Amino acid sequence: MICRNYAGDLTLGAGNRMASIRPIDSIESIVVTYSDTGETRTLDTRQGSANHFFPSFVVGNDQIQLRLDWSDLDANGQPTLDADFIDQQTGKHRALQGKRRDAHHTAASLGPARHYVWEFNGLSRQFSVTVSWRASVSETLSFTSTFSAEVIRASDRKVRALTEDTKDLVQQALEQCWSLETSVCYKPEIAPLSYGQCAPTAAVVADAFGGEILRTQVPKKDGTSVRHFYNRIDGQRFDFTRSQFDDLPEYWGPVVYDDINSSLAEAMTEMLPGQLEAMRAAFRKALDEQRSG
Repeated sequence: MICRNYAGDLTLGAGNRMASIRPIDSIESIVVTYSDTGETRTLDTRQGSANHFFPSFVVGNDQIQLRLDWSDLDANGQPTLDADFIDQQTGKHRALQGKRRDAHHTAASLGPARHYVWEFNGLSRQFSVTVSWRASVSETLSFTSTFSAEVIRASDRKVRALTEDTKDLVQQALEQCWSLETSVCYKPEIAPLSYGQCAPTAAVVADAFGGEILRTQVPKKDGTSVRHFYNRIDGQRFDFTRSQFDDLPEYWGPVVYDDINSSLAEAMTEMLPGQLEAMRAAFRKALDEQRSG
């Protein structure tokens, strides 16, 4: 999950607000496919922006700029489609009132694909979005002479059994790994070590042991909820960051596992650039120490 304030105490500095959590920095390209024509187009980026931009177009007296805002994600990790309305004569942004306000924010349709339907003043544009992530395709992790794991992305990843003894070693290794480098939520003086660490944890466990990355929604006592990532390996569920909920019963509602199929790409939308790499390096070292100790 992306870090939210915990009990009013875990307050992030201005440089670590939600708006700075930018999966855009881990995206290689965005390709849009228009539903009516089948036409595809690669979207542009702009320096310093957390958006991917469509070519602008004109409706009436408005020049319209559509953009995918990766700093504003919904509960399923999909970016909001924003529309900016610019007066053609003055070049200034129009006030968001009436139909313009209604068309300013558009959420992705429900379902596994990123699909959007944008409507304004009788015009409708429907399209799907394909994301190419910057990520290595494969590598080999060697922890000791008796333990190695070949990391293969997607369905080719090999599944390796996680026995009870190995599970304990993995848990101990993960607890050594969690830090401010792996999650901006890290605040051990007021929150469990595992708080906010679910996405990078699920990623490195899947790297080492294969299986699937799953997600569920966990309710908070204030009525909102957050995404939570965990693993399923050889048919068995493993949640190595469950303690963040169990140790804070006054903050969280009951955890119900929906076991929704997820992916490394979706988990990465909950990480800042560099966090996955930091977690992988720390996990490799910590697990090696646990097995040789």
